[in-house]
Parts: sequence; structure tokens; C-alpha cells
Amino acid sequence: MPAPIIIKISGHELDSPGFLAELASALQHFDVPIVIVHGGGKEITALQTRLGIEPRYIDGLRITDAETLALVEMVLCGTVNKRIVRTLVNAGIDALGLSGVDCGLISADKMTHESVDMGFTGEVTAVRVDILIDFLDQGIVPVIAPICLLKVFCSTGK
Repeated sequence: MPAPIIIKISGHELDSPGFLAELASALQHFDVPIVIVHGGGKEITALQTRLGIEPRYIDGLRITDAETLALVEMVLCGTVNKRIVRTLVNAGIDALGLSGVDCGLISADKMTHESVDMGFTGEVTAVRVDILIDFLDQGIVPVIAPICLLKVFCSTGK
């Protein structure tokens, strides 16, 4: 299998009319495996604003408290991820929506930034490439929402 191409789609691109249809059309002509990772920060911020939750950032990084994490999961794993997958599948591309939490696909450590508590914002420490290779071997395009399995969630307290 040739090395896969990893495509990162930003939330700004997702707002561009026709972008996903153009992407799906272009991907139909690729003869190498594709992995897609997407953002959706603008949609997260818009939902926070609608719900009266003040978005907080430090040096361009979102500070993700528990309330914000619930919104981030809804937007990235739900709305955005399924919009991308639906567009690809409708274009005849076998795509599967995932998040980094699924099967422990992407692990992260809690991010620290000077003396600021970044909440549930993390830094990637590991990716289970074996899972991605299994999907790619089957001709499936993984579409990954960048929600990670923070090690804090894995603690049993023992």
C-alpha cells in the first residue's frame, strides 16, 4: 500500500460554499489511501455564543472547560464529521466518521500553558496507526474529529 495522504480540513474551509463537494470530486481521482482530519472551531464558537458561553483563548488556543468540551464533541464528532462523511459517501467514497476517542485512536496529555489551566485541551502523544491501516486496507477513508483520549479520563484512581 502506498503511503497515505493526510488531509487537514480547517473550519474556515468548511464554511466555503461548495468546498466539500469539490473535495469529494477531487478525492474520487486519488489512487492513494486518504485520511482526513477536520476542524470546526468557527462552528464551536458560534454555538458557544448562541448558548451564552464566552469562548476563551490563550495564544490562539481554545481553553476547553467541561461545558465547552460537551459542545466541542457535539460539533466536531456530530455535525461537522457527519457532514463531511455524508458528502463523501454521496460521491461514492467509502468514508467512516471517527473521533480520536474511538478505540483510543488518538491519545493526548493535558496541555499546560504557563500558569493557565487549559482544561481539557491536550497535546497528542500517540496515534494508533494500526487501526487506520486496517481501514485503509479496506478502501475506507477515515474522517477524524480531533477529540482525543486524554489520559486523565483513563485514570482508575488506583
